[in-house]
Amino acid sequence: MKALLKLTVLFLIGFTSVNLWADEINSTEIINEKSPGINLFSEDDFWDEDLLDFDFFKSEGKYTLNSYPTIEFQWGFTKPSTHKDLLSQKFFDAGSMDFKIGHTKKRAREKYEGIVEIDFDYVFLGRITKDFVSSDEKSSDKVELNAWRFGVSSLDGYAYKLGGTGELLLYHSKGMVWTKPEFSSNTASEQLVDMQKTYDDAFRFGNCFEGGIKYQIVEPISVNVGFERTIVYPRHLFWYWTGSEIIEGIGHGLVSGFVKEVMKSSPIAAPIVNFILQNAISYGSFELRKKNMNWPFDSAMPLLIDNYKVGVSFAF
Repeated sequence: MKALLKLTVLFLIGFTSVNLWADEINSTEIINEKSPGINLFSEDDFWDEDLLDFDFFKSEGKYTLNSYPTIEFQWGFTKPSTHKDLLSQKFFDAGSMDFKIGHTKKRAREKYEGIVEIDFDYVFLGRITKDFVSSDEKSSDKVELNAWRFGVSSLDGYAYKLGGTGELLLYHSKGMVWTKPEFSSNTASEQLVDMQKTYDDAFRFGNCFEGGIKYQIVEPISVNVGFERTIVYPRHLFWYWTGSEIIEGIGHGLVSGFVKEVMKSSPIAAPIVNFILQNAISYGSFELRKKNMNWPFDSAMPLLIDNYKVGVSFAF
């Protein structure tokens, strides 16, 4: 949803910039170490893609903009779950591995020295299995989950520059994911059989969000820790899903507008405020979807997958 909103706004910006070319030819200069140029629709602060700020054409200071091809590897400790009305049995803990590839953009303004805006748009492929973790449980009625998954996601946040090439990023990401879950257990309850019929042998659509901290030790190497929650829908009800996503998107938009005001008055606090509020919106939204997958609309109960992750990335 976030990616779709970004594309829509960028289209509107590009369309309008054609008409305002003559008036904006003296607007803000971009300082880009890799490809210097002129910014024809200079941002106000960091929010060139902020839905709440349509004043894209004000000239305001110089900023640097750099793009880096990026790959990332993550390993995680996974806890699947469902609402108790869908499946009363509990799940075995599992492990996960993810591979991400995409582009990282870093933008910094002179007026906000020490703060960097960072975006990482990527595609990912992952595996979840109990085989990645050790367990002493010999026999149990718990359910084992094994799954392949892939998807697209967009990460953004603000980083503190720590001197040299060091950066501490506080981030939030939101994406779409397709998961192929397989369930097995020593005790095949009626509920589990129903879930197997619903989910097995097919990739199911879902949403995911992640909040975490990434520390760039030295270019191009960073390490990160984070929490990710994935919702796997038994069926994709497009219009209900769209309505639910719009409600969450409004919350994220309001937070972005608020963080913009915080950035103006107290730049040092903005990365923390953005990190807490953006992730709180996603976490609250996903909690509300435990029983109704397309909250606030009456809908089925989904599969939830919580993942506690560590990783390493290379931005070349």
